[in-house]
Formats: sequence, structure tokens, C-alpha cells
Amino acid sequence: MYSGLTVKLHFCATMKLYFKALPFLCAFFLIHSSAVAQYYYNDILNINKSNEEYNRLKKANYKTVILESFEADDSPSEGFFCERKLNTDYSESVMVSKSNVTGEAALKSIYQDGRLEKTVSTTSAVTNITQISYDSIGRILSIAVSTSGNADSSLFVEERTYEYGSDGKLKMMTRTKNGKVVSLINFTYDNAGNLIEETPDRPTTDRKFYYYYDDKNRLTDVVRFSERAKRLLPDYMFLYSEDRPGFISQMITVDESAQGYLVWRYAYTSEGLPEIQKCYSKDKQLVGTIQYEYR
Repeated sequence: MYSGLTVKLHFCATMKLYFKALPFLCAFFLIHSSAVAQYYYNDILNINKSNEEYNRLKKANYKTVILESFEADDSPSEGFFCERKLNTDYSESVMVSKSNVTGEAALKSIYQDGRLEKTVSTTSAVTNITQISYDSIGRILSIAVSTSGNADSSLFVEERTYEYGSDGKLKMMTRTKNGKVVSLINFTYDNAGNLIEETPDRPTTDRKFYYYYDDKNRLTDVVRFSERAKRLLPDYMFLYSEDRPGFISQMITVDESAQGYLVWRYAYTSEGLPEIQKCYSKDKQLVGTIQYEYR
């Protein structure tokens, strides 16, 4: 009963694992749903996380990553394929993915100085080009995403430019669409230096998000106001590994529209790379599994 749903969930989760911050293979959807984007989480935290994972791959001398998807009964997900290959000097990788639900997609990523700088993602419908710039100490300065329809000449360009204060902390983000400013996002911190709020100047364009932390200053919840429930509800909730400090052992993703959630549980290799992901429904039933192989 989960077959089609599982394949789709696996595909999206796989992409998010590597580049959750960026609108890559799901670019069209993410860009056009920016009103519910968590910019600090997606743009800053997840790009940095993907860069860390890339450097672990490089350190371990792996050049191929193969992902396998399994249904709730441990049978292989029909039609699912996902493989990532890195070139000799690790300056470029290409990921090819396909499933019976999503079709085929390709993601080319270009790296410099240990950081992701450009991606080109293609599906049968759209092509997306993402450019990321950094300052001299590795902080993200801007993310520019252009989306073009393959069947016509339409072009959509979004750029998010980040500013930092004299204390080095993220201060503000300016978001433009096709050269026009559509939103300014301001960031607020607690006394421990944790970023706790991102507040748009135009609530009709972007939403306000809250970030919560544990007593070790680790992010535990990404929260926003739910119009449906008329109260604050989380989009993401995190638990961390006791054996691997800083590594997420569980993530809950909430789907407000479906009034449900999924629980993802993670295991890692000795190099700190993803090894197994298991997805459970809100009634604690296994939905499916993603398994990683490195060569």
C-alpha cells in the first residue's frame, strides 16, 4: 500500500540529505513555495552541512555513492535509482536519480575550496542553475537560483543576499525575484548567541520562523505559526546521537496540509557519512528505508 508514496518520499528525502538547503532537484517546488521557506535553516545550516558531508567523502576517498530504496516489507522500491559520482579531483559531482513516481533527474555540482559553488539540475520540465558565493572566511553571502522551463522560454530568477553585523552574526537577508525586492528578513539572537527568530518585513510574502535549542545549544525545533491550528507548530524536530556529538539521530518532518508527520531515523558510517535512513509514519509503522553504499 505504500509503494508509490514510499518511492516519492525516498526520492525527496535523498535529495534533502545531500543538499537540503538548496532548490536542486525539487527546485521548482521549493522556489515557488518560498513563503514557507526557513531561510536560516535551508540556506545557511543545510549548505554548511552539505559542505561538511562533501569533505567527509573527499577525506575517505570515495568517488561513488549508491542509494538503494526499500519498501516497508524490505523489498526494493520498484524503478528507484540514485547514484552520485565525483571526478578525480573532487571538483565536480553528478547525481542521477529516477523513480516510477518522479521520473528522471540529474544534478551537477561544482566545488571549490571545499565548498559548493554551483549546481545545475535538470528534469523533464525545468532546468535550475544555482550559484552560491562566500566571503573570505566561508560565510554565505548570496544564493542565486534561475529556473527555466524546458518547454518554453520562461525564466524565473531569485536571489537571496545575506548581510553580517560587526559581531560576525547573520543580520539580514534581502530576497529579490527577477531583480525586484520582495522581502527583507531580519534575524534575532538569544543571550547564548543562538539565532532564534527570522522575521520578514512583509508577512504576506514570507513567514516568521522560530528556532529552539537544547541546553547544549543544538537546534531542536524549527517552528512557525499555523493558520490551520491557530498556534505555533514545528516543521522540523531533531534529536542527536549520544555516540556522535552533533550528528542527528532522528528528524521529524511535519506536513501541515496532510495533518501528519514522518519520523526519520539515521545511522552513520565510521567516517560520519549517512549509512541507513528509516522512515516511520505517525502511527510508528515503517514506511521505507534508504541505504547507502560508498566506493
